[in-house]
Amino acid sequence: PLGVSGPLVSSKTFMDSFKKPLQPLDTALLVNIISQTLRYGLWFTVTDVSLYFLYQQSLIFHPDVVNSLNLWAMCGMVYFLAQFFQLKYVVMYGWSSFLAHMDNVEAPPHPKCIV
Repeated sequence: PLGVSGPLVSSKTFMDSFKKPLQPLDTALLVNIISQTLRYGLWFTVTDVSLYFLYQQSLIFHPDVVNSLNLWAMCGMVYFLAQFFQLKYVVMYGWSSFLAHMDNVEAPPHPKCIV
């Protein structure tokens, strides 16, 4: 999952992950797996529902709608687009980073802020 839909990891880091011992499956690891799966599943659902109600890329084909917005509505739209961008990368990079950590690959965590 690395590179295409997740954080970039060097080949050396990836190859070093094969030399590390596997984590034993204990209660703490199982709770972490379940909680992270539920966490990213929830945010994926929020992303999917927001795309159902407002498909942002369609604004490219309707510039008259964007031009008709007043300043407050434009600011709200830009804020929503920035939050959606952040949410998209939290889901994509966070899930890939979580899977990489399960495979003992030291991957960077999901982005904390888009600014």
